[in-house]
Amino acid sequence: MKIIFVTALAVSILSFVNVSSTQTERYDEAEIYCQSIQVDFEKIAITYELDYKEVLPIVFPECTRFSQFSDQMETTALEYFYVKYGSEGANFSIGRFQMKPSFIEQLEKEIPSLELSEVQKKRFDFESSEDKKIRSERVSRLTETTWQIHYLCLFYKVMDKRMEHRVWQSRAARVAYYAAAYNYGFLSSETEIEAWQLQSKFPTDEYGGKAPYSQIASDYYLKIAGYEN
Repeated sequence: MKIIFVTALAVSILSFVNVSSTQTERYDEAEIYCQSIQVDFEKIAITYELDYKEVLPIVFPECTRFSQFSDQMETTALEYFYVKYGSEGANFSIGRFQMKPSFIEQLEKEIPSLELSEVQKKRFDFESSEDKKIRSERVSRLTETTWQIHYLCLFYKVMDKRMEHRVWQSRAARVAYYAAAYNYGFLSSETEIEAWQLQSKFPTDEYGGKAPYSQIASDYYLKIAGYEN
């Protein structure tokens, strides 16, 4: 287990290293990336009866932090340590949407309770019933943009169910809350998530500026939605 800890620590440190560009440049790169997947994203979102303009902004802040170098390191660690030992061995965020295996496991547990068609539910089935093979397939899915979009839509459906008692003042308000839940942990209490919405922890530039994750997400929603509330 000592090897697991040392490797995990090294990869975790590397994940915070800005190896190629400033945060401002990363925002520009994130916008270009989000535009490049818009067509495919919209097609998938429609199958869940969702508007991609309300779903994509949830992960826009994560896209601004993506590093190809650290992503490769973290994916390699998951392919060995997570597959072999589960989330206790490794539980890194990978892909443009920065999804952790444990997050995906939590979402998968919610599937039976969601109002999805049988075809949609079966989409998330695994080819094997063996734990290691399932974990291997789960990591493989997280390396593919299409799968991350499906899981993000699944997350949105889970949040809709969890928050069906709530009346939103605007679509931007819902996006902000869902984004905070995505970043903080969707199984957390409403009080905890609402408190996190106010925390300016997410970097906005190379000069140390920070803003709430939820604000960055809602601002991007307003931008791509044409400022429609």
